[in-house]
Amino acid sequence: NLSEGRLQLPMSARMEGVPIRALLIADAHASSLSAEVNSEKSTVGGLAQMITVLPGIEGHLGKLRLHLSAKGRDGASLMRSLSAHLRLEESQLSYGNVERGKPVGLYVSQLAIAMEAGKPLEGKFRGTLLGKPLEASLSGSDIRSSMMGTESRFTLIAQSRGFAAQLQSSVDVDKGVGSLSFSLGAERAGDVAVWLGLRKDTNLPLAMAGRIAGTATDWRLTDMVLQAGRTSALLNIERTQPQRRAYYRADLEVTGADLAELDSLLPPSQLDGRRVRQRSVTLDIPILPRTLALDDADLRVRVHGVQRAPVAIGEIGADMVLRDGFMQSSPFFAEVAGQRFDGALLIDTRSTEPHAQLWVFAKQIDAGQLARELKLAQGLDVSVGSVSLYLDSRSARLSDFIANAHVMGEVAS
Repeated sequence: NLSEGRLQLPMSARMEGVPIRALLIADAHASSLSAEVNSEKSTVGGLAQMITVLPGIEGHLGKLRLHLSAKGRDGASLMRSLSAHLRLEESQLSYGNVERGKPVGLYVSQLAIAMEAGKPLEGKFRGTLLGKPLEASLSGSDIRSSMMGTESRFTLIAQSRGFAAQLQSSVDVDKGVGSLSFSLGAERAGDVAVWLGLRKDTNLPLAMAGRIAGTATDWRLTDMVLQAGRTSALLNIERTQPQRRAYYRADLEVTGADLAELDSLLPPSQLDGRRVRQRSVTLDIPILPRTLALDDADLRVRVHGVQRAPVAIGEIGADMVLRDGFMQSSPFFAEVAGQRFDGALLIDTRSTEPHAQLWVFAKQIDAGQLARELKLAQGLDVSVGSVSLYLDSRSARLSDFIANAHVMGEVAS
């Protein structure tokens, strides 16, 4: 329809596989151009990746409305003045639909995004993530930088009763690299249990923060700090993929471990204690689009003190080697009652009830001090030349490993 220098062109088409209705309006007198795009009750197709530049988003759209507008007499001025407004409602989506990924459910009750000319992206989200209500504010790169450049930046801030979270991401589409900084704090870890795979009834406070950067196959998680109750930890992980096989190198430092508190965070086994064999050691966090399979990994673990232990425990360390999903016998040491024990550790975690075997040896042991620490005897003053111990235990709970242990020992003068 053309009238007095104003063109209105309605159309129906498919955009990235999504059926749309559109109205294009061009006004020669105002030197303006606008487009209104609508879609209802269809699959998301490739439209999600076109808008977000992120792969693996699938699902069904409820109502989608996209409005574009610009003013100018040439292409450059039209681009400088381009604005966009997007509104999405009642849409059931999921992310993580990629090779070796896992879908994570996301329901969009309402998403409103505004990208005014020359201004950063602003938006609001209301919906659910894995069934838990979530409201968030969004910000990001301006529309011209997003369209003309290769790097796109995005920030999400979520706050609700009892918890707060922030994500800051940067994606370079051409190079296939990106980074994500994150932080989360909860007065009760149970309030975010469904996202992190924790117990819903736990009352421990929880805080974490870190940064991950790299590609889909080669990345690093650096300086991830975690505070869970009285236990604090620092974690670094590097993933590479030599010869198309994932390899992990991790370093974990734990300070003031409270095993009883940590047990209260972990959900009970869903298999009633039955030992079901798994192909590999895995780390599955519900909101992450991939499960980490630690078939091949080198793990350095250091624990600086154990709280509420029956005997004074100083530093504990292990350098674990996993190959083909099985942990090889690995170096281990522990400081117990001020005395150093060295040995080897083997843990088979490929069942719901992990099996641990520990061999330790120490020379010139003050057996009297150790007996006093364990409250086995008072006033005992005995030294021995060497002690060797073998411990075998099965337990799904950290704090029960010692209680369930079968111990054999040998003492030499």
